[in-house]
Amino acid sequence: MTNDENALQIAERAAHWVETNRGIEGGGFRHDAKDRGGPFTGDTLAMGQAFLDLYAATGDRAWLKSAAAAGDYIGAAFKDPAGGMLSTKTSEADVGVFATPAKQLDDQVGVARFMNLLNRYTGNAGYGAIAVHAMRYAVGASNDLQRPLPGALLADLELGHEPTHITIVGHKDDRDAVMLFAAARAFPARYERLEWWDTREGPLTNPDVTYPELDKPAAFACANRTCSLPVFTGPDLTAAVDRMTKAAR
Repeated sequence: MTNDENALQIAERAAHWVETNRGIEGGGFRHDAKDRGGPFTGDTLAMGQAFLDLYAATGDRAWLKSAAAAGDYIGAAFKDPAGGMLSTKTSEADVGVFATPAKQLDDQVGVARFMNLLNRYTGNAGYGAIAVHAMRYAVGASNDLQRPLPGALLADLELGHEPTHITIVGHKDDRDAVMLFAAARAFPARYERLEWWDTREGPLTNPDVTYPELDKPAAFACANRTCSLPVFTGPDLTAAVDRMTKAAR
């Protein structure tokens, strides 16, 4: 992340607009003001991914709640018990070729990656199960492809490993905590779980790691539910993440 506050404000305004103008009851999203043939998996998937990114960029739990709602909608509306994720939502009115929607391979990879990371953030194993469900179909359906399915190796890697996990512990109106969170946002991780725990907000959604409450803001680099000692500066955080990442490998 660039720590460009103007870009972040634009992103939040855009997300709020989509929620207001394209939202569907239950956490899903339309493709346009009126869908033709939808709703589509890709639209809700894109917004779920955006909500997770906004949670990582802000620490605002409302964005994680929206991401979870999108995940719930995807699981309820698009999961095919026979395997994989449908590209569109079916209804009793669908007939002929529309009665059996296609299953786009890109959707399978996207759902696998999103649901896996949502599981990491929330601790909800149901999201992880959907990630595996989508990934299993993608692997089987891509066997006959002449070229590797884009993103499939990334999805496989992510499902099998913990993300780079950084947590800031400190009040969100504390200047030092703000600076630590900015340093954490700037860390160049592709697959990342970034959280900001302000103890006044209650436990984190996935309290799988126990952090000490210190007399000043601190950052922790974690891997496989084991964390570094607390660090208090950006450079020390970078070094701690590097050490934990190497240890995890």
